Amino acid sequence: SDGILVMEIPTTWTDIDDGLYEDDKWVANGIFAAPDLDAYYNGWDTPGVAFAASTTLAGPSPDELLDKDDFSDGCVYDGREDYDDGVYQGRYDVWKNCGDTGTVFIDIVAYPSDEAFVVFVQVQVVTEADLEALDRILDTFYVDLG
Repeated sequence: SDGILVMEIPTTWTDIDDGLYEDDKWVANGIFAAPDLDAYYNGWDTPGVAFAASTTLAGPSPDELLDKDDFSDGCVYDGREDYDDGVYQGRYDVWKNCGDTGTVFIDIVAYPSDEAFVVFVQVQVVTEADLEALDRILDTFYVDLG
């Protein structure tokens, strides 16, 4: 099954890419959204979100998976916290002052209670408005891998 990923994003984030992403080791359903995905992928001055879920990558702890992500070349590490929204539990890293632009990058790894799959959510926050977007994404993201 392809699975369903759901989240609310700002109406201005109209550049959206979604689908099944895989290589020889993993498969993940993903959604990427931003006002301009190229700008989001290649810099720190455009907000956006990457949201993915995978059964094949499930297993390692959130800490182990977060430890593989290193944004220190562009950002200042601001620490790791517990994540729990009542549906998914895990950990998240906060990266600040990315690209010397003041951008904040949130990197979340979480599991549902049955640990059947792992969820990845990354949100790039550039302005105050993007903080609202972050809140909406965290309030609404949902995975159904059928």
